Amino acid sequence: MINASMLTRICEITNWIYVENTTMRNVFIIELISSIIAIFAISIILFAMLINRTLHFNMRLLLICLCGAFILTSIDSEVTGTLLDSVYYLIAIGLKKGVERCAWLLFKKSECIALRNVYYFGVIIIFVSTLFLSVERIIATILYRTYERITRRWISILMAFFQWSLIIPLIYYQDEDIGYIFPYCAYELFNPRAFANIELGVIAIQIFSFVTTIILWIYNSKQQLLRKSQNKNLSIQYQLRENVSTAKIMVAIISLTTIPVLSNTFLYFVSPYRKNDNYWKIVEEIVVYSFFAEIQACFTSVTAILFAVVVCLKCKAIQSSLFHVIGLTYCTKLWGKNSVNAVPDDIVCRTYFDQLHHQWGQHHNLPLPFSLTRNNDLQSGITRDLKFTAINKSN
Repeated sequence: MINASMLTRICEITNWIYVENTTMRNVFIIELISSIIAIFAISIILFAMLINRTLHFNMRLLLICLCGAFILTSIDSEVTGTLLDSVYYLIAIGLKKGVERCAWLLFKKSECIALRNVYYFGVIIIFVSTLFLSVERIIATILYRTYERITRRWISILMAFFQWSLIIPLIYYQDEDIGYIFPYCAYELFNPRAFANIELGVIAIQIFSFVTTIILWIYNSKQQLLRKSQNKNLSIQYQLRENVSTAKIMVAIISLTTIPVLSNTFLYFVSPYRKNDNYWKIVEEIVVYSFFAEIQACFTSVTAILFAVVVCLKCKAIQSSLFHVIGLTYCTKLWGKNSVNAVPDDIVCRTYFDQLHHQWGQHHNLPLPFSLTRNNDLQSGITRDLKFTAINKSN
């Protein structure tokens, strides 16, 4: 139990951590700014994904779930406490005085869990999303012959439902207080064993997702080379090409989500509870630990910003939709003029028959208008394959 004298000493330590030490205040300000930028960037990318119709439905839905998870972790986070947490601490530091400030900055176990629940949910969704994206790519590789034609939307819908249903146990999760209060809110201070188990699980998910994506990248690249001269079906050629390009994006995404994993692993090894079980020594070591934890705070927001940049640069379909969202029509004309969203059917058809005229003209000397007139029925029947041709040209 905490008596009055102990509470006074803890309040003195709290005052030194947050008020007398201006470095912590500066870190919270940086977190606030970076989280606002991250939320804005991810929101723009999310809207571009919502209006895009080029990406396969399953891939697009799982990426939307990943964007939603990044927004959640940027709004509220655990050790990395970004938007809401930085605002909470800045209000306590700047507006509260004396006993009231101490009450704001001391945390029981139940209070810390209540403050961090949104973060726990968001982080779980991020890593589960990378896992399910890898599984979806495995399915796309196995069923590459018909995956584009038969969308099988139930796959991604079921995965998305499972991800977001994880919020149910978190809402009702409550843990008994252990009698300690700390001048810093970090779940590993109260339950180190659970923190270690979660960290090991996340590392296992990241390793599986990364290795799986690399294998799929290599396999689809070989398939594309082997079947390029044999396969005349434009749909299958497009799907193989899409599998390769998507694998490249997945490698970048998984590499980015590894950043907070590695930083959390570092925190595990410097956490006070690993050194001793004495309460006062833990409280004193929190003074140093809280600084490292808040330095790590920016990694979630930085990861979200980098995710938005990578998706925009690596995925031409999202890039085209993004330019339409933010009104950069000039860039759309330069970079996205051959995307499906920007190419009408008549232009696609003209592109296809231009290719036929180039290939056949030397042997038959057929004028292009004659070919187009004579093949109107054929032209209307192969519109879908022509879109794949335009996509291949843009890539």
